[in-house]
Amino acid sequence: MDRPYDVAVIGAGPAGLALAGALCARGARVAVVDPAPDRPWHQTFCAFADELPDVPAEVTWSRVAIELPGRRVVRDRPYVQVDTAALQGRLRRESAGASRVVGAVIGHGPGEVRTDAGTIQARHTVDCTGARQILGTNGPSATAFQTAWGVEIETHGHPWSPDEAVWMDLRDLAPVPSFLYVLPRTTTRVFVEETVLAARPAVPIPPLRHRLEARLEALGVRVVRTIREESVRIPLDLPDPSGLAFGAAAGMIHPATGYSLARSLALAGPFADALLRDHPEEAMATLRSATRGLHRLGLDVLTRCDGDELTAFFGAFFDQPAWATDAFLSSRPALWSTVAAMSRLFATSRVRHLLLRPVLRPAPVESACPPL
Repeated sequence: MDRPYDVAVIGAGPAGLALAGALCARGARVAVVDPAPDRPWHQTFCAFADELPDVPAEVTWSRVAIELPGRRVVRDRPYVQVDTAALQGRLRRESAGASRVVGAVIGHGPGEVRTDAGTIQARHTVDCTGARQILGTNGPSATAFQTAWGVEIETHGHPWSPDEAVWMDLRDLAPVPSFLYVLPRTTTRVFVEETVLAARPAVPIPPLRHRLEARLEALGVRVVRTIREESVRIPLDLPDPSGLAFGAAAGMIHPATGYSLARSLALAGPFADALLRDHPEEAMATLRSATRGLHRLGLDVLTRCDGDELTAFFGAFFDQPAWATDAFLSSRPALWSTVAAMSRLFATSRVRHLLLRPVLRPAPVESACPPL
């Protein structure tokens, strides 16, 4: 029998390849299992540049803007769109020492993974399959989702500056609150996305598509050519995995932003170190955030808000100093700074009732949304 692998990584997405690369760099014998490991990634990954300092950027904006009724907030914090192809290429090179098993997992047990291409032996198996969590969970399915519909378009001209990303345009919100997210590429080319940051249950895509079309028409943006389309559905409150997991499968999605890439890239090394010491509990402990409860509270607040309440909440949120908003939105937040940020927000009387509502009146799993 062949010598068992040290680790079987299930899934060849960003989290899986980042972990495989970290393990290979430490001399581990690794197998990456995926039914299509060479499939190109088409997701749009964005983050503040300081959260992804070593990741290739396709586009960089020097600042971000938040549009609120009657005013705008500008933060001079560079924001990047990741060069997805370059990132995939880099992670493939870093994980080139791993064996590739082209197959789908059909079962697993102690020390082994069964695929439709055969069975492999491994001391540890790590689920890196994202929201699918194919190796099992210890709780009910996700109930809160971020959904979005976006298009990259060529136009005769648009109203946005190519040097500024519009992180949220919170004007003219509908009863189920969605906002406009804008990434200008040139003076005529732009990516626009209609986004529901968090909702229980998920807001479906068709209404978002219609809202985006209506918004572009109202802004006088005439589409010459559609370059690409993107549909987004991110579960924000995934259950805990039943075994070893990493990335979104381990619940590493920020429940108030939907971001997970920066945290996965940053924690691949510490997770690998603990795993190769044969301390799986320690490996999972590296992923636990002391701020998770506060972020889940933020998620519950967002899922309760109608359009006016969401505008009031983010108006108060972005009235806070930059360090406070950055602390809450960070992929690796410190507990003290997140507590301080939430305390400052709680002191804002006009949104205090929104923060108290999830505590005083817990929502049923399928809370009602206003009609679309």
